[in-house]
Amino acid sequence: MSIMTRPTTMALRRFMRKLGLTKPLAMLIHGGYEERLDKAMMASLRLGDCAWDIGANVGLYTAKFSDVVGEQGRVFAFEPSPHNLVSLKQAINGQANVRILEVALADFDGEASFEETGGTGVTSRLSNEEGETSITVPVLRADDVIARGDAAPPNIVKIDVEGFELAVLKGMEATLRHKAIREIFVEVHFTQLDGLGVQDGARQIEDLLTAAGLTLKWLDNSHLWASRTSS
Repeated sequence: MSIMTRPTTMALRRFMRKLGLTKPLAMLIHGGYEERLDKAMMASLRLGDCAWDIGANVGLYTAKFSDVVGEQGRVFAFEPSPHNLVSLKQAINGQANVRILEVALADFDGEASFEETGGTGVTSRLSNEEGETSITVPVLRADDVIARGDAAPPNIVKIDVEGFELAVLKGMEATLRHKAIREIFVEVHFTQLDGLGVQDGARQIEDLLTAAGLTLKWLDNSHLWASRTSS
């Protein structure tokens, strides 16, 4: 348990959220949103790497990963939203080192409701309830994706799935222990996890990653960086 997931910190975070101060305070302390994440991820990538973009959205990071890993590398982009897939395919512009898997990753294989938000789709996500804007999408466990040969074990993983990051990690417990993995970057959506009834979700995420032998560092109040120290 880090200082970010201690009960006192979590209680303070929820209090600040009620006052509407969480995001302004984060910007004051950490600067531009995702700047540290972007810098850390791009510095971690190497030529020839295999990178997974889980929650690829419209392809911002998929395209960046593709450029850095080069022709010798591979990028697997996971995105279930038909709306986002249009922009994602445009963003990669036929790059031969990118494969798009039109599925959501979670801790089960099957189907689930998915909320389409339109626009840039940044808050599109799996949902436990069917709504007027929901569709049904296929869902797979990351461990099963590898077992089926649909994707290679990754060196670098980015996860941004709007509150379902714990479910994604639970579905890739074997993958987390794979010797290929060097770095995992997770956007932890505290508000959405609370909304799903998982108030200790951030701590569970930390526990899963440390149990896999990864060292943790919070880049800011939302982005968790897990890395494997070279032996």
